[in-house]
Amino acid sequence: VSPRLDVYGPPWPPDSLVAVPDPGTPAALRLESVYPTPSLGTLWVSFALPGDAPASLELMDVAGRRVWRQEIGPSTAGRHVARLGDGALPGGIYFVRLSQSGRHLVARAIVLR
Repeated sequence: VSPRLDVYGPPWPPDSLVAVPDPGTPAALRLESVYPTPSLGTLWVSFALPGDAPASLELMDVAGRRVWRQEIGPSTAGRHVARLGDGALPGGIYFVRLSQSGRHLVARAIVLR
């Protein structure tokens, strides 16, 4: 049974990381999506890790201050989904950064209040 994404009642606790079943191992680090954007205070991040090396997921404001960070790993290679904010993020523009083995990917997110 694969986990569902349900913004009204997710099957896992806030600020958690969930492995998503995927038939193959990704060839490269991928920051697949940050949604919804704009958001009302909770962001979901979908990403893929190509290997078992430790990784990190960070949320930074436009001034470059780290608002949230989660160490991922060592984790299994494959697709993952993380929930950020639990409805409590203040309005603004944010950047989500995924890092693993010296590689960094960044995506923009907007939170409305």
